[in-house]
Order: sequence, then C-alpha cells, then structure tokens
Amino acid sequence: MLLKKSLKVLSLVTVLSLSLAIPVLASDSETTVNNRAPIEEYKDGKLFIDGVQLLTEKDLKDNFRKNLKPVTIPNSGGIGTMGRNSWTKVAEANFYTSYDRDRYNNVAAGAVKRTLSTKSEFTISVSGETSFGFKDVVGFKLAGAIGQKFEKSLVETYTIPAGWVYEQKSAIKVTQEDYRYTDVGIIWDTQYNASTFDYRGFETWLWSNPIN
Repeated sequence: MLLKKSLKVLSLVTVLSLSLAIPVLASDSETTVNNRAPIEEYKDGKLFIDGVQLLTEKDLKDNFRKNLKPVTIPNSGGIGTMGRNSWTKVAEANFYTSYDRDRYNNVAAGAVKRTLSTKSEFTISVSGETSFGFKDVVGFKLAGAIGQKFEKSLVETYTIPAGWVYEQKSAIKVTQEDYRYTDVGIIWDTQYNASTFDYRGFETWLWSNPIN
C-alpha cells in the first residue's frame, strides 16, 4: 500500500515537472509573451486570436478598394464640421497579422532536443487618398516611416520529453486608424477616406502538453 502511494506521488511530481519544462519567457516593451496556447475561434469566416481579428492580405485589399473612390454628398452648410477641410480620425481598431506557428510531437522513447522557430513580418502602410497633407498629419504618429518593414522572430531550443508536444506561435500587433477629409464645395462636398496600418509590437505564445 505504501509503495502504491509512493508511486502515485512520484508520478504526480513527474507530470508537474514535465508541464513546467518549457521555458517561461518574459515580456518586454515591444514583445508580449504568453506562456499558454492562444484562444482561436472563427466568426463569419474570420479568425480571431484571443478575441482579436487576424488581418489578412484580403482585408488590406478590401480596405484599399473601399477607400479608393471619394464620395459626393450635399453641402452641409457648416453643420457637422468634423473632417471639413481637414483630416479627422473617425475609427480605430486593433488586429493581429502574419500569424506563424511551429510544433514538434515527440513520439520517440526518450527526450529529444529540438529547435522551434516562428517569424512574423509587417510593413507600415496607408491606403486611400493621401493628398491634402495626409502623410504629414499621420506621419508623426506612426511607429516608423510609411513602407518600413518589421521582421520579428522567435527561435527557442527545447528538451522535449517523450510523449509530449511543444508548440509556439507568433504574430504582429497592428492598429488600423481610419481618417476622413471633406473638401467643401458650393453645392456638393467631396469626402475622401484614408487608413493607416501601424506596427504595435510582437506577440508570442509558448506551451506544451502530453500527446493525446
């Protein structure tokens, strides 16, 4: 009976030590580290990671097309002056982009050492109308110059116990800001739209669990 209890305690200690075997990395001013798996779910065909939508190339193209054509509206006669003859921010949203993953299932009889690597990249961009001094208005707010590319990677070497899977994922954090400029006419006003997509940091997820 004592032997069985000892074996149970030893087994529990072994499981706990294995579950903590993956390195616990710390966040810094630019990188957010999550020592857990991300929560992934689809809504209306779009992937959300920890409740934040993943921004795809299609989303960027759709935004470009939406902002491409100005809109003509009746002159408001000075009512509702927001965005009249000036650029005004009208919306803001946060996204992830460049979602990458790497994993290793150790089906061997013993522990193995493996390197996992993920890479995420993003280029600061604008879409839509860029005249009327738009780039001057938004340029100082951005994390870098328009067209500047950020490349971030995570490379970690793990000793993976037998029967365990180690996984890591990474993504770039992006903020989209939408702006509007209303060019005032005598009878008709013309509304121009533009958006910025700005770099807001690098985020990673690291975790391990037994192979089911």
